[in-house]
Amino acid sequence: MNRSGQRVDRPMRQPTTLEQERFEARISYKKLCNEHLLRNACKQYYCKYDHDPLDAEMEHTLRYKARGIACVNGMACRQGDCYYGHHCPWPDCWNKQCAFLKRGLHNVTDLTVAKFVPAES
Repeated sequence: MNRSGQRVDRPMRQPTTLEQERFEARISYKKLCNEHLLRNACKQYYCKYDHDPLDAEMEHTLRYKARGIACVNGMACRQGDCYYGHHCPWPDCWNKQCAFLKRGLHNVTDLTVAKFVPAES
């Protein structure tokens, strides 16, 4: 958390162009299951998403893409394995339809970690 008590996501390296191209090729025929591949917790008996293993680069790209989706719990999220974003990843975002703005996650400007809080499961 930062000094204002807002959840701060750790910085992530942006995937390379080649990694993004490989990712787009992989999902062109079937989308990946975030719950299974990032959390190992898919509860769907007949999940329509791809559960096939990923290499480290592909997993990083999936995690990076998922971070671009605003967490429904916003600042209140304390889930340790939450792969969604908790502040807008686009500096100077002007999009009035931005999901992060709608969830009140645009006002996170201090990205310096001031303290750690216990995660919830």
